[in-house]
Amino acid sequence: MKTMKLLTTALTALWLAAGPARAADPATALWFTTPAPKFEQSLPLGNGRLGAMIFGGVDEERIVLNESSMWSGSPASNDRADAFKALPEIRRLLAAGENPEAADLVMKNFTCQGVGSGQGNGANVPFGCYQTLGDLRLTFGVGSASNYSRTLDLRTAVGEVSYEANGVRFAREYFVSAPDQVFVSRLTADRPGALSFTVALDRKERFQTVEVNDRELLMTGTLNDGRGGKGVSYAGRLRVLAQGGTVKANAGRLVIEKADEVVLLFAAATDYRGFAGRQLSDPVGATRKDLDKAAKKTFTKLRATQKADHEKWFDRVALNLSDGRPSPNAAFSMPQRLAGFAKGAPDPELAALYFNFGRYLLISSSRPGGLPANLQGI
Repeated sequence: MKTMKLLTTALTALWLAAGPARAADPATALWFTTPAPKFEQSLPLGNGRLGAMIFGGVDEERIVLNESSMWSGSPASNDRADAFKALPEIRRLLAAGENPEAADLVMKNFTCQGVGSGQGNGANVPFGCYQTLGDLRLTFGVGSASNYSRTLDLRTAVGEVSYEANGVRFAREYFVSAPDQVFVSRLTADRPGALSFTVALDRKERFQTVEVNDRELLMTGTLNDGRGGKGVSYAGRLRVLAQGGTVKANAGRLVIEKADEVVLLFAAATDYRGFAGRQLSDPVGATRKDLDKAAKKTFTKLRATQKADHEKWFDRVALNLSDGRPSPNAAFSMPQRLAGFAKGAPDPELAALYFNFGRYLLISSSRPGGLPANLQGI
């Protein structure tokens, strides 16, 4: 994923002109006026291990889910033990300006043995490659909407979607908690009983989704080991906590009818046991324990815990490039903002936003004790 594309397609503003006023710092906020048309424009959330990319659709909300140890393939030893012996000659050739000859020696001696990463097809060879965990799909059937807003606050690591449809104002809040190891979504409306939608979990291959009960889905599967056998096994579990209305399982989905408020808790795990990570052997059991723990807390408590954890990383650094007064260009939508900036409109907050977004992505995709960031959605 070309992660930094998100910055150049995001929208930031001090207010939403077509709807209620919204306070936002143009140096730490991304703001969209439409759902994301593709992955690179969705809102990235993460706790270093779990990732969620928010598209913000009105009829259907697609959220791409990730877990840092979702890697196909299997352990392999592909080192060339005597590669170092060619290094002096490579250096001599480079010093003599004989670059093609040096490059030829590098390719013969400093590439791995065997098929390596399979020329970009690593999922089907022992080397393996990173795999998306799956998609969380919320289907509403709302139709058209107005006063749409989709935001990401880098300072609090919360994504929000809101819009009006059929005379009702709908809102969604999303965050991924490191202390509680869950992805949390809260859906609300300004009219009681207005929330009706279905929830599904799927991915392109190697999965099975079952109804645990009327409020829970479990998706499991095993990745390819690149040798014709089984590799890493994974589990993703989603639980619905609803106020008002009904929740029932139907044909592999959960159906919510006429609820006042809904909180979705999602946990994921794998049995990867390598140099870092959780070192689990029972991912199915781990997801159940994670949800049981998180479900004992209120949404407010989950949110406060996540916020405090994120801020201890994000607030270590502050960059202020403005004179205390927001530049006029920073109040426009991002396409307008970028166009104005290209024509010379002052916008020091844009540079600060770029700086802060880079920090935010690293906080969201890597934490001490975990696997390194791979820029593929986590």
